[in-house]
Amino acid sequence: PVKDKRKNVFAMVGSDDDEDEDSEVEEVKPKQKKKESKSSKNKEDEDVSDDETAAMFGDKKKKKDKKEKDDDKKEKKDKKDKKEKKEKKFPMIGEVLEVKAVPKKDKLKQCKVQAAAEDPITIVTSAPNIVSGKKYIIALPGLKMATGIEVEERPVGGINSAGMFCGPNELGWATDILDENEAIMVADSCEVGAMLCPYEEAVEAFQ
Repeated sequence: PVKDKRKNVFAMVGSDDDEDEDSEVEEVKPKQKKKESKSSKNKEDEDVSDDETAAMFGDKKKKKDKKEKDDDKKEKKDKKDKKEKKEKKFPMIGEVLEVKAVPKKDKLKQCKVQAAAEDPITIVTSAPNIVSGKKYIIALPGLKMATGIEVEERPVGGINSAGMFCGPNELGWATDILDENEAIMVADSCEVGAMLCPYEEAVEAFQ
C-alpha cells in the first residue's frame, strides 16, 4: 500500500507538471497571436502609407502634367502670334498720334503711330506733310517696297524707327498727281490697321 501511494504521489506531481507545461504553451500562443496581429497592423499601416504616398505623387504628377500642358498651349499661342505678326507684311493704314521734332535734325520728325491693334510704334520721317491726328499709309519692318528697299527697324537721327511712311514711289504709284516727296495721306474714315486704300482714294484724299 505504501508503494502504491508513492506512485500515486509521483503520478500527481507528473500530472501537475504536464498541466503547467500545457498552461505555458497556451500562454505563449496568445502572445504569438498578439504579435502576429501587431505585425499585420503594421503591414496595413505600411500599405496605407504607400497608398498615401502614391496618391501624393500622383497629384504632383497630375499638376506637373497640367503645367506642361499649359506651357505647351502658351508656347503654341506665342508661335501663332509671332507667325501672324510676321505675315502682316503689307502696307497698312496708320494714325499719327503725336509728332515731335528730332533734336539737332531740323528735317526729321519723330512720330508716334498707331498701327493695327498693337502698341503705338515710333517712325522717324522727313516727309513734310505729317501732322498729328491724320492717317497715312505706312510700312512695317520686313516689307519690301516697289523701289526695292526693304523696311528695317533701325536708328534714324539717333532714334529707333520701327517703320516708314509710304510715298507713291514706294507703292509703285504714278506721281503725276501725288507728290513723290510726301507721305500718302488717306481719308479719316479709313480703318487703322487695314490694308492700303486704292490709288483713286489716295488721289481723292490728296486733292
